[in-house]
Amino acid sequence: MGKKTVTSSNLSLLKKPTGINGIDEITFGGLPEGRPTLLCGSPGCGKTLMATQFLVNGAMQFNEPGLFVSFEETECELITNASSLDFNLQKLIDEKKLAIEHIFIDRNEFEEAVSSLMDTWILLQSVHANGENNRIISVLKSRGMKHSNQIREMLITNNGIDFTDVYLGKGKVLTGSARITQQAIESQQEINQNYEIKHKQCENLYKVKTIEAQISALQLELAMTKDDIQHAIIRSNKLEKLNKNEQKKMSSSRMADKLNIAAQKKG
Repeated sequence: MGKKTVTSSNLSLLKKPTGINGIDEITFGGLPEGRPTLLCGSPGCGKTLMATQFLVNGAMQFNEPGLFVSFEETECELITNASSLDFNLQKLIDEKKLAIEHIFIDRNEFEEAVSSLMDTWILLQSVHANGENNRIISVLKSRGMKHSNQIREMLITNNGIDFTDVYLGKGKVLTGSARITQQAIESQQEINQNYEIKHKQCENLYKVKTIEAQISALQLELAMTKDDIQHAIIRSNKLEKLNKNEQKKMSSSRMADKLNIAAQKKG
């Protein structure tokens, strides 16, 4: 498989991708080349399927042959079970890209020996909650390289293994239908919140438009009032000037009358 170099302060490792996105993500690029990796977990949690998909991906995507050593299932059982997920193991065996060996060992002696040899431990677990069983995966340790500390939910689909993030929040971890339900609730809450925000924005926009219209009306009324005042002042000034002119005329007329009377008396 394609190689990726990971460098630390005192160690350089070559990683090989598994072709399984979730695994490559939590191991930051794949499994260390030339170092043993232990995939452990309770029965039925997906260990055999994951190992099978790893070998199939190696053969088909990276043209690398693989060996599957089985301690429980026979070659025929493995081929039959894998076919339900569209993994054609028989074709890979015929093409010399895959070999399957079924052997018998003492389980207790084997577990004691393996526990001291593994550099990378990947744990699969079955979690029972809300009336259903779900699978989660995590990296317990990986000697000499960084890895994710996150827990992922493992899904078995018609195309093999897939992964999704578990729900983490409010002190609880949710998987399966509980995760889907919680995500749906949060999605609806987000939709409602966005609706409320938009509704509030529309209300505020309407208020702004209304206030702006009121301001425009008041400004127009103010301008008209000022104009009326100005015209009133002009009319008042004209009237005052007219009155003064009339008073002057009346004064001149009275003066002329007085002069006429005085002239008549002298005559």
